[in-house]
Amino acid sequence: MSNPIFIEPLEEDEMIFVAKKYEKASKEYLRIMNLFLIASGLIPLILAISFGIVFNDIRMFYRVFTISLISLITFFCIVSVIFYFIQVYAVFKDKKFNTKTLERCNITKKNYIEINHSFHFYLNSEVKYSIEVTENDFNLFNLGDEINIEYTTFSKEFLGYY
Repeated sequence: MSNPIFIEPLEEDEMIFVAKKYEKASKEYLRIMNLFLIASGLIPLILAISFGIVFNDIRMFYRVFTISLISLITFFCIVSVIFYFIQVYAVFKDKKFNTKTLERCNITKKNYIEINHSFHFYLNSEVKYSIEVTENDFNLFNLGDEINIEYTTFSKEFLGYY
């Protein structure tokens, strides 16, 4: 049995949170793409120089450089597209559509963790299995009670509960 789900627009502070998350994901993506670009130039050069020295042939240098350059650029293009759709695209869609998902869940288990003095509810949600709550809410809610959780629609980033 699935939980009731509702789509609502993001509030102003949540929009700011999603925008910052998108900016951070974009910067991380660009940093990794810059490293890929540097690697796709340096690795073929190092390989070509080593093959050129070992075989003492300039044609071997050009062949190894060309083959490894084309291979690495193709590989890095595929990896960059996959990485973009895994890491950035969902956050981009959250920023574009400005929606959040509200899900009504039941509390299946309550847990207190002594090490860091934190309180957790375990839920019957398919998106969020457990959430950290305040001590007051931990004492207020019982097993089987309904609780609403909010998360961004596409990237499933947890926004809060009530």
